[in-house]
Amino acid sequence: MQLTVNRSALAAALATVSPAIPSRGIRPILQNVRLSADGKLLRADATDLDLSISAALSADIGEPGSTLVPGAHLTTLIRRMRAESVTLTLGTTLRVESTDGRFELPVVAGDEAGAFPALPEMPDGGEAIASAELSAALRAVRHATATNEAMYSLAGVLFDADEGAIVATDTHRVAVARVTIGGTGRSIIPAKSCDVMAGLCAQGDTARIVQTERLLHVACGDTRMATHLIEGNFPRWNEVIPATTGWPCAMRVDCAELLRAVELARMSAADMTRAVRITIGPHCEASSESPEHGKGAAAIEAVDVKGSGIVTVNGDYLAQAAISARGDTIEMFV
Repeated sequence: MQLTVNRSALAAALATVSPAIPSRGIRPILQNVRLSADGKLLRADATDLDLSISAALSADIGEPGSTLVPGAHLTTLIRRMRAESVTLTLGTTLRVESTDGRFELPVVAGDEAGAFPALPEMPDGGEAIASAELSAALRAVRHATATNEAMYSLAGVLFDADEGAIVATDTHRVAVARVTIGGTGRSIIPAKSCDVMAGLCAQGDTARIVQTERLLHVACGDTRMATHLIEGNFPRWNEVIPATTGWPCAMRVDCAELLRAVELARMSAADMTRAVRITIGPHCEASSESPEHGKGAAAIEAVDVKGSGIVTVNGDYLAQAAISARGDTIEMFV
């Protein structure tokens, strides 16, 4: 294998697949990335068996071939270089040459290389969705996934095709983003895979999603991923979320304005509860008080207000909602 490739493009491809490279584990072979050169494309593959990612990029290929090379080492080396292009030559080692210098990395060859698993093939069909829409939906709900290992089925994001929604909850809050994802049924995607998927959306204008019995496949541009699903029961979220009509009190506010007020108010909140009181009415404000931090109130310049009321919420949760919102404004109903 011998080829020349744009260094920045190679660095981006390696960064894309790196989340699937385990830092440690019982199978050291998985700590490698597979480089395959054929035709005019160089492809980088990585897998931890739960998540698989493959990224392709254009290259000037003098001799096709493939090899396994330590993933973290190669990723760091290419990222730290400054050259416009790099040349990769496979022998008993992988020689990396550029105007930055010459480097040789160990490779896995022979029968040992055959232990690296084949990545799942991307099935035909599926649903096409605008990448920006999918990315925004994932980022809007990701903050509400559970971090408690005991809540295994909640440590991910629900793709509810029947309801046309992406949902996350840690039992204290529920985040819902309406989006048409195609197909039928419900599947739970691990949180890490959702982060990868959101980043993948930058690779092209459209993402194609295909779900099989145990895997969710996503392709965007020249990059594709496959992730195992979480097995378990996800709460019937649509029985918990109330309708947004008929509330006697409501406020619409710019996300940045709400975030500013909440961040100021929660400086006075108790460390244990992080409670912030939201007052809606002629004078809207976010306030809190505690023995350890005193008290404070920050005015909220609302866009629109209906009625008056007071509600106390976790300030951290409200700030995360303001940061993750898909639009420029947030509506609150009390």
